[in-house]
Order: sequence, then structure tokens, then C-alpha cells
Amino acid sequence: MAGVFFASALVPQKVYAAAVGDVNDIIDGIVAYKEKEAGCDSVEEWVKKLAETAGDGSEWFVIGLAAEGRKADFSAYYPRLVEYAANTSWLGATAKQRLALALIACGAADHEYVRTTADEAPGKLGIMSRIFGLHIANNGVGSGSYTAEDLIENILSYRLSDGGWAIMGDRADVDVTAMALQALAPYYNEKEEVKAAVDKALSLLSERQLDDGGYAGFGSENPESAAQVIIALTSLGIDPYSDARFIKNGNSVPQGLLKYRRADGSFAHTDGGEANTSATYQAFLAFVSIKRLYNGQGPVYIFTGEMNPGDGVEGSSETAGTGEMKITEKTAEENKGVETVTETPAPTAEAHTSGKAENAVNTEPAKGLNIKVFLYAGILLLGVIASVVLRFKGHKSKKNYVFVWGICLGLGVLVFFTRFSTGLDFYSGTAAKKENAVGTVTITIRCDTVKDLADPRYVPSDGIILPVTAYEIEENETVYDVLVEAVREHNIQMENHGSSTGAHGMVYISGIAYLYEQQFGELSGWVYHVNGVQPSYGCGDYVLSDGDVIEWLYTRDLGRDVSDGSEVWK
Repeated sequence: MAGVFFASALVPQKVYAAAVGDVNDIIDGIVAYKEKEAGCDSVEEWVKKLAETAGDGSEWFVIGLAAEGRKADFSAYYPRLVEYAANTSWLGATAKQRLALALIACGAADHEYVRTTADEAPGKLGIMSRIFGLHIANNGVGSGSYTAEDLIENILSYRLSDGGWAIMGDRADVDVTAMALQALAPYYNEKEEVKAAVDKALSLLSERQLDDGGYAGFGSENPESAAQVIIALTSLGIDPYSDARFIKNGNSVPQGLLKYRRADGSFAHTDGGEANTSATYQAFLAFVSIKRLYNGQGPVYIFTGEMNPGDGVEGSSETAGTGEMKITEKTAEENKGVETVTETPAPTAEAHTSGKAENAVNTEPAKGLNIKVFLYAGILLLGVIASVVLRFKGHKSKKNYVFVWGICLGLGVLVFFTRFSTGLDFYSGTAAKKENAVGTVTITIRCDTVKDLADPRYVPSDGIILPVTAYEIEENETVYDVLVEAVREHNIQMENHGSSTGAHGMVYISGIAYLYEQQFGELSGWVYHVNGVQPSYGCGDYVLSDGDVIEWLYTRDLGRDVSDGSEVWK
């Protein structure tokens, strides 16, 4: 026994930097938040609830739960997901691959839908469909059209000169680069060409890391980019908490991600923002991936058998250890916090065509009574009730009545000098007057890609939500400022995350005219062009010049389906 102990002590083992309990607490906090959000008391109840929305993105949580190894019964979720896949004709290649991965996570790697997707989806949607195609192949799903070798070669052929990957343009994107590494990770120690590509991409990701440990994607810092880097590193056997290449100014990648964590366990898309589903499930997958690394398991997207991560990736942190570190399961506890919402208020009346812009769909505010009238009436009523109570109680002293009506008078003065507004007040119906205009720009809002699929109450048959309309601009006004002015004047519903009061901060437009991100597939959402170019940074950061032409377009393919192929990102 002494000999065995001595020999084992000489074998270097990894010691991980993060506290085991901390990683579990973060994961459990997300699960507790989702359970509470769904009105459930257990994971089992939550998974059954997820079955009601199978196919709308809930599969990422199913994938995470399966990867973590929690005891969960997916028997109710599985048939609903199959039903959704069979009855939804507009799904793109990567959406189908996402559903196929979820089916694999549910234990159905041999399902016909999975095999058909493995055959048909790769290559149909650029680099991303090849990355997800390799994830499916890594789970042992055979294809008559593509082998894992084919997909690896395809992915490597998409590398840019800086060593990373991107959906479009000639500059690598952090998210896409990280996702490519996630798929290539199992082959790091098997193929020299993969090892060389991965090492260069890791150097790129290290260079792109910000001082707070996080990452920026499309020009703005966000939690999703940090989460994807964490999944990439852990898939390669790299501890994201301790590897020196991924610590900047004393901050690791998980620390950069955790600044978006809210008190209730969820994650926000912006620092201090409200809970965001995409940020939450990507953070969930990231910390599950860390947990799998610490448990000696393989990449988070491999469910059939265990393919080892790229253990010993060049430059990874290893020190001698004294034993095996395992993470034990614990019961999720509810974390309570205050949820905030920052969005442009949506009108509630029925949509109709505006007279100011012939084809603009809008929701016109109802002409109701002034809020102050109701407040004055309420104060008067309270005064009368208080006086009646004093009379019946026998407190008829004049000073009591003076006291009551003095309070009412004070409340009335407060109401008089207070400006009250509702969501309907946002939609002014008039253009703002600008005394210091420095030029004129035009803006249009279109959804041609889904005009036959969207709700006809809000989207016209020709897909033109707002025809080309001119607006004056003042110095330093941005694309976001003009968009706000346009939707206010024409009563067009809009929802955004981030700053809603100016241009100086990250702003993300999640919905216009009740068309939302990922409503028509995981690559769908709103993009904007200025002078035919799709900028790579937020609309709140794009300062306009005289003569600029702004287009807001709904895409189902990350902007490629609304491009003529001639534009380049800047």
C-alpha cells in the first residue's frame, strides 16, 4: 500500500482553481431561477414544463441538464420536440441541428430526424452548420454525406488570416472562433493540423480578452461571448479560472462572465440589466462545462460515450495534486432578487396604418383621460372618507379636519408639479423639432424575409413596416436615436435592452412591430445597415452623418439573407 501511495504521488494531476462549491452554486442558482420562473418546485416539474415550449430555445437547458448529469426524465420533452421538428417547415440548418443535439441529449441519437439532419444540414448555412454538424458527428451519428474528417477539413478551410473564424468579413469573431474550437477539441491530440489551428486560435482569444476578464462580440462586451470561450477552453482541458493566458488584470474569463449574474441566479445581457434567456442558458452551459472538466468528463456537447478533452493543450495549467477532485450534487435553493426591466414600452391598442407614413404599421395610443384627473379624484375621495370616519368616531375637533385636508392639499400640490406618463405617452405621433440640426438622414424598417409568416395585425403584406422617411439629426446623434424618433412618431412597437435614453451605452434591439429575435429560428433578429454596410458594433454607438441611409431589416440568417453580397462589415 505504501508503494502504491508513493507511486501515485509522483503522477501529476490537475488541481483546479475554482472552488467546487462555487461552481455548483452558480449552476444551482440558474436551475432554481428557471424553476421559480416556470412556477415549479423541482427539476422534474421544470423539464415537464419545458416540454410545452419544445423547439423555442428550451432545448439548450435540456442539453445543459443532460450534460451536467442531473436526474431528469425527458420522456415528456422528447415526443414534443419530435412533434415540433416534424411540423415546423421553416427551420434552418442550424436550428435543425440544435434540435438534433437535444434529441441526442435525450438519448435518441438513433432517431431518424437526427440521422437525416446529419446528412442534409452541414454546409447549408456556412461555417455554423459545419460546426454543429461536427458536434453531431462527435456523438457517433453516421452520415452518408459527410464524415467527421470532411467536416474538420471544411471548418479548417474557413479559417481567416488572423487565425480565427467568422460568419462573414475578414476579421475573426470571438463567438464563432470559440464555437469552432468546441467542435474541434476532441481531435486536438489526434491531428497535427487541428492542433496548429487550435493553438493559433487560442492565442487570438487570449489577445481579444478584456481587462475585466470578459469578451466583446459585434463591438460590445457581453456575457455570451465569455460563455462561449469558457466552453471552448474547458472542451480543450484548459481551466478558465487559472490558465495564465486567459487572466487579464487579475481577472479570469468566468469572472468576466459573472459580472452579468443577477441576485436571483439568472444572467443579464448587459451589466446591471434584466434577466435574459440567451445569456442565462449560455452561462448555464459554460459552468456545466467547467463542472465536466473538473469531473474529468469530455466536452459538454458529447453525450454518447466519453471523448476526452484535449488534455495537456499547450500552455494549460498543471500542478501536482494529491487526489481526485469530484463535484457532488446538491439541492438547488431559490435565490431571491429584484428583477428590473428596461425596454421601450409597447402600446396596447390594435395596430393600424398610420396616416403619416402610408405603409407604416403602428399601434395608436387611445385618447384616455389625464392621469392627474384620477389622482385628484382619488385624493378628494380619501379626504371625504377620512372626514366621515372622524365624524363617526367622535373626533370632530376642527384641527383634525384641518390636518386631513392639509394632507390632501399637499398631495394635490405634489400631483400638480409631478409629470406622469404611461407607455402610451411614449408614442408621441409627432416628430421632434431640432434647433441645431446638422444634416438629414433617412430610415426604413422592413421585414421582407418573414412578411408571409408574421402576424398581419402588425406587419403589412409587402413587409414595409416603415417606408423611407427623412429625419433631421443633431451633432452626435446615433442610429438608435433616429430609430427611437421614428417609432415614436409612427407608433411602432419597439423593445430594447440597454440604455433607452441616449446613445452613450450598449443598446440591443430585440423586437420591432412585435417581431423578435429568434422568433423565426436561432439566427433570426434585427440588423441595421448604414449606406449598405452592416456595422459590427451597436446602433447606440454609430454616430450619423448628413446623408446617411439607415435600414433596419429582419433577418433569418444573421444578416446574410438581407445582403446583396457586396457589402463588407466595418
